[in-house]
Amino acid sequence: MKKLLVIIESQKSGWKATDLDILGFFEKQDNLEVSAFALGEKPEEIKKTPSALKHVVFNKELQFYNPKALASVVTSYLKKKSFDFVISTSTLKTKDYFPVVCANLKSPYFNEIQEFKLSKEGILSLTKSLYSGKAVCQFEISQQSSPIFCLFQANQVKASYKIGENYSNFENYSNFENYSNFEISLEKNPIQHLEFKKREGNLKDLSEAEIIVSGGRGMQNPENFKFLEELAKTIGATVGASRAVTDAGWRPYNEQVGQTGKTVSPKLYIACGISGAIQHLAGMQNSKCIVVINKDSSAPFFKKCSYGLVGDLFQILPLLNQALKKP
Repeated sequence: MKKLLVIIESQKSGWKATDLDILGFFEKQDNLEVSAFALGEKPEEIKKTPSALKHVVFNKELQFYNPKALASVVTSYLKKKSFDFVISTSTLKTKDYFPVVCANLKSPYFNEIQEFKLSKEGILSLTKSLYSGKAVCQFEISQQSSPIFCLFQANQVKASYKIGENYSNFENYSNFENYSNFEISLEKNPIQHLEFKKREGNLKDLSEAEIIVSGGRGMQNPENFKFLEELAKTIGATVGASRAVTDAGWRPYNEQVGQTGKTVSPKLYIACGISGAIQHLAGMQNSKCIVVINKDSSAPFFKKCSYGLVGDLFQILPLLNQALKKP
């Protein structure tokens, strides 16, 4: 049986949800022995701990952006443990430090993977899209002498993970193996943090949002995003934006959805004033329900949506928000 490790990012609010989806997906595979390893900032409180989680590393050096420290910890860990596959979510952090780990271990690396299949004969099949979804690339690996590293495109899989004991306080996590046995040494961080500013816009990561209200160039100016913010507050949504909007400086880049932004898969995606270019669709095409509001009836987005409203969004949004506020 092949051994697979899922690396989970630890945040102040808990484990990263997209990593837990990946863990749950692989736990359902019959031919894999799955375990998990978490590192990052110490969570304030954890109510549901994965039963597959065997080791944790909480360190102030991992709390902020520190690719050298992340690569050092993961490399040290994998030199002491034996795995056939190492998996995590494709994020700005993992895309930065995973290649370093692979170089250290002389291991193959695959990014933005959408499908992972392991045959009974041990042949691995990987699938990823190219050119904004216009083409599909498939890899088959039959022999391996070192662990294969794969970063999954966010929100490609959704699955519940097996829950272990509840840990509300990690001051004493005696049920976890003693990580100090691995003699981890964090490299000195060459990056100095001079100051921290409160992030503008959403506090919740777009990739983990269940409802998203996105605005495009059709919003006309940054002040008009107040309509989206009000609607988002009413329905408990997260605000997103197209690349044209973030490039113009109307919204912060952490709200960008698309090929060069966040890949999302919410239950509901409401696009306001967005034409629906292939670059934007590449980041949200897996949304369960897509609602488009645009005055241009020929906008490409109308061919991809579940529901479409042709009209002035500045008239539609206030009416929609008012209707949704009614009990």
